[in-house]
Amino acid sequence: MEIWKDVINYERIYKVSNKGRVKRIDKKTKRLKNGFLKLSEHYKGYLTVKLIDKRFFVQRLVTRAFLGKRPKNLQTNHKDCNKKNNNVENLEYVTQKQNMEHAVKNGLRPSCKGKKNPFYGKKHKKSSILLMKNKIFSKETRMKMSISAKKRCSNESI
Repeated sequence: MEIWKDVINYERIYKVSNKGRVKRIDKKTKRLKNGFLKLSEHYKGYLTVKLIDKRFFVQRLVTRAFLGKRPKNLQTNHKDCNKKNNNVENLEYVTQKQNMEHAVKNGLRPSCKGKKNPFYGKKHKKSSILLMKNKIFSKETRMKMSISAKKRCSNESI
């Protein structure tokens, strides 16, 4: 059964369901309008929705409405590794370490420890790391980077 709850900070305007769908409330009748809001795909594969003037990750709307406010230092994790499955049963709050372990365990991220890590023995300047984090890469470039990292992890000897 689909359950609808108010979107936090947008009460009486939008509702989100436990299935990860978002609807607008009709101002006159105070009921949910027919049809769902259009979801867009973020460049990292997560689903987003525009509410009035701001874009939100759908998984954050669902977890906030059904699991409560996200505790400090925790992240939202998709248990089945499908970024588009925003069903409340598929979402959980985890630490960053747990999230990374989950990604490695399920093959979403290469496990590069020690000498297999491409950054092993290299010193990083904070500014260059921040620059890399803030840069937006095309999907093709991200795929190449991912494949390249996997090759480095698997091809290098210890």
